Amino acid sequence: MEATRAPVGSPFHRCPESWPRQSHLELGAYRSAAGSARGHVAGVLREWGLRELVEPTEYVISELVANSVLATEAMQWLIRPPVRLWLLSDGAAVLVHVWDAIAAAPQPRVAGPEDESGRGLAIVAALSAQWGHHWPPREPGGKVTWALITSA
Repeated sequence: MEATRAPVGSPFHRCPESWPRQSHLELGAYRSAAGSARGHVAGVLREWGLRELVEPTEYVISELVANSVLATEAMQWLIRPPVRLWLLSDGAAVLVHVWDAIAAAPQPRVAGPEDESGRGLAIVAALSAQWGHHWPPREPGGKVTWALITSA
């Protein structure tokens, strides 16, 4: 379940031009953001003809956005920064990027049977061909958590 830090050769390092389909959404860092992100993903992937990837991508997006919102809430900002979502596709796979203003790396946890949280990154790992995170090389800072969802 360990995430990677976007090594060379990972989907993150592919030129944006090699992903001909792209979509972006900026969300308020509020509890409703995950639902908005799921709706965006469903519409965009159907438009792109990738219906078979809608459900796993919705689950992945929901977990990543929810984690970003929780991390942002914990910082108790005076003005809460947004959560940003990018969807990229080459027609066969979807690469998801979720940015938040928190520089700390995502921390997978092992949830016990009675725990109400702690399974999100395990879900991301199970539904993704690959996932990881990186720190943007320039402003605005924070981190990007990414996942590659394929039909295989």
